[in-house]
Amino acid sequence: MLSKRKHTVLSIGLACAMLLLSVLAPRSVLAAEIKVNTEQQLRNAINNVSDGDTINVTGNIALKDGLLWVKQKKDFTIKSSNSSVITAGDHYFLLLQNGATVALAGNLRVESSAKSATIFVEKSSFYLKENAVLNCKNTLYGIYSSEKGRVVINGGSIIVTASGDNDAEHYGIYVRKNSSVGMNSGTVKLMGKGGNVGVYVKDGLLTVSQGKIDVDGRAGDGVVAEYATVLMSGGEIKTTSNYGTSGIQLYEGKLNMSGG
Repeated sequence: MLSKRKHTVLSIGLACAMLLLSVLAPRSVLAAEIKVNTEQQLRNAINNVSDGDTINVTGNIALKDGLLWVKQKKDFTIKSSNSSVITAGDHYFLLLQNGATVALAGNLRVESSAKSATIFVEKSSFYLKENAVLNCKNTLYGIYSSEKGRVVINGGSIIVTASGDNDAEHYGIYVRKNSSVGMNSGTVKLMGKGGNVGVYVKDGLLTVSQGKIDVDGRAGDGVVAEYATVLMSGGEIKTTSNYGTSGIQLYEGKLNMSGG
């Protein structure tokens, strides 16, 4: 009888312990897909998004209230499953700070006529994936990283078209102060007038394994590295100019080329 009672008490104790563990154990968080088709819905989604979430743009959106600012440590994706277009106007499209990680993916297209940069990255990370396109008209920088930023091109295209002054300079990607660029696929294309540069790295690192850097202009450079390191194991650099051109230009930089 005593043995049976002890067994019952033990069983109840084990059951309670298992219940307590199930309550205290960390629960897996399922990523959400948030569908938006207006500017206000897009802004609300960015303000309330959780790590791993995807914001799916299902209709064309024209931003009338300025840039989209991500200033917290969040990791999410903005994409389109049906070739939607976001028109950003003459201001930044995205400004990323304080450890934010944002990817553009799917069939999303961003139309920008920003006077400075379409994407601004500071101590944060930006990814371009799949078929996403940044189409920048007369923009100084397609993507600009001011400090300790990470720019990764895993697909899609950055297109910068310059139609202004012949002496103006335009850059597909420009990073500085311990920032890095990784090009694993996709295209960086510069077209039109001016002195155009595909990727400019100042005090940072550029790694190219695949993809294409295609530069045309009055003067054109595929890559410029200033106090920086370029590691190239694949990919293609094409430059066309009627004034002066170079594939890779180094200013006290280092080049390690093992393919391409």
